Amino acid sequence: MSRADPPLLRDPGYPLLKRRILAATGLAYFQDKDEALAERLERRLAACGAAGCAAYLALLEADPARTGEWDALVGELTIGETFFFRYSQQFQALRDRLLPEAIARNAATRRLRLWSAGCATGAEAYSLAALVRAALGERLPEWRVTILGTDINRAFLAQARRGEFSEWALRDVAPADRAAVVEPAPGGWRVRPELRGMVEFRHHNLMDLTPEPAPDDRLADFDIILCRNVMIYFDQPTLAALAPKLAARLVGHGWLLIGHAEGGAPFQADFEPVLAPGAILYRRRQDHGTSRPAVAAAPPRHRPVAMSRPAPCRNGAAPARIRPPAPLPPDPVAFYQDALALRQAEQTEAAEQALRRAIYLDRGFAMAHLQLGDLLRRRGDLAGALKSFTNALRCLAEFGEDQPVPAGELNVAELRSLLAGQLRQLRA
Repeated sequence: MSRADPPLLRDPGYPLLKRRILAATGLAYFQDKDEALAERLERRLAACGAAGCAAYLALLEADPARTGEWDALVGELTIGETFFFRYSQQFQALRDRLLPEAIARNAATRRLRLWSAGCATGAEAYSLAALVRAALGERLPEWRVTILGTDINRAFLAQARRGEFSEWALRDVAPADRAAVVEPAPGGWRVRPELRGMVEFRHHNLMDLTPEPAPDDRLADFDIILCRNVMIYFDQPTLAALAPKLAARLVGHGWLLIGHAEGGAPFQADFEPVLAPGAILYRRRQDHGTSRPAVAAAPPRHRPVAMSRPAPCRNGAAPARIRPPAPLPPDPVAFYQDALALRQAEQTEAAEQALRRAIYLDRGFAMAHLQLGDLLRRRGDLAGALKSFTNALRCLAEFGEDQPVPAGELNVAELRSLLAGQLRQLRA
């Protein structure tokens, strides 16, 4: 322990306090980040006047409903980064496939249920509302639509209910499209009243999910669940326990959308991975909960869908126009997407080849380095994993903390934190 370490780490009650906090929140992200955790705890101890870790733990345990000091602590530990239509390929899949399928399936009952789990300040839930409103059009008043946003952070939920956002939260919404989602407000933008009325926000901790919903459980019978960039903070045992619980909250063949850095083995028994243009979706298996995960076949090679605006080149120059009949150049993103699908199909050798091809075409492809590192780590090649994670971290050197990572739905700060944790575990 260095002299620069927070004094709280020398408190004999710190290990127990840490275990209780991680068990209650699932935030295994802090398992190897004692300095970061201790700094946050020191702020709360000072605010509460607690003499040490034992006194602070007693204060937490005196709040079984987790509405007092627990809320303040969660506010220190959680991140609220979110923006509208984050990861556009998944929202394209929602618009073009998942919502039309759910609407057709529920035509008789005219009921539609969507859950944004870990909704932060609400941009994701309001994005869903905008899609549903566009999909149903004039039929909307005839339908019982539930769009539920939940989060462990009550301060985030209070902000979500206000529906007020900065320009930064709308960075992926073209100016011409904003009028359907927001209206000008002092200091920024406010979600349109008709969309705010479609969304309900509730406090919920994913660690409190039971294996099966009770008959009166409102967290049940969802057509679609979005739980994105939440599970990157959980460890593998937590994910293995959470995956079947999420599946139990879906209707048969309901859909789960998660982040690029999430998924994998914990979801194989309960979900079938399905490749969409630029995204992997998870459909609940009819036999969810069995111990025999089916292996999805690898899809054929494909090109990513065209986006509304071309991605800028790394050096800031305008992308070159490719005119027929010149052939399209190899696309690192296409190889990366193939690798994700191959990993889900447990074709790891082919996935590794696709990832290495993507990296060969774009040495600065941080997400490809991340996926390669995770693949090598799971195989037991710790030296190779260490190199890949280090390369991924180097790719982020020229990006700002709030910038989205290319081909990913994390921002740079989130990916840096994820990589730093992976590197610390490998070096331990």
